[in-house]
Amino acid sequence: MKNLKPKGAGLYLSRIPCGFPSPADDYLEMRLSLDEYVIKRESSTFFARSEGQSMEPLIFEGDLVTVDRSISPRSGDVVLCILDGEFCIKRFVLTSKGGALVSENKKFKDIYVDQHRDFSIWGVVTFVIHEFKR
Repeated sequence: MKNLKPKGAGLYLSRIPCGFPSPADDYLEMRLSLDEYVIKRESSTFFARSEGQSMEPLIFEGDLVTVDRSISPRSGDVVLCILDGEFCIKRFVLTSKGGALVSENKKFKDIYVDQHRDFSIWGVVTFVIHEFKR
């Protein structure tokens, strides 16, 4: 017998202003499954936890990121990659010198990748889930 209990949390389709709330817009429209929202291709998508401060203020330590391995990375995408045997999350940028891994936090230097480095992109980060209260 199929479970008839709806999955996910309620979703208000009306956009919520970040200023003053509108009391007329508080009608629940549907149920939202976070998995269905952030996972477009289940077989190629996984979650990972971030570590470090190099991608702040975009991605904070401990944030949950969704990575899709089926997406071909383009210049400017945030990617999960392996650089010299270590996983890292950076913005991948194509430059005239080749590929660069760029941090959002300006305290960190760009990392240039060339044929002498062990480098591969595992997937493109598609969502960041950030917890306000820790």
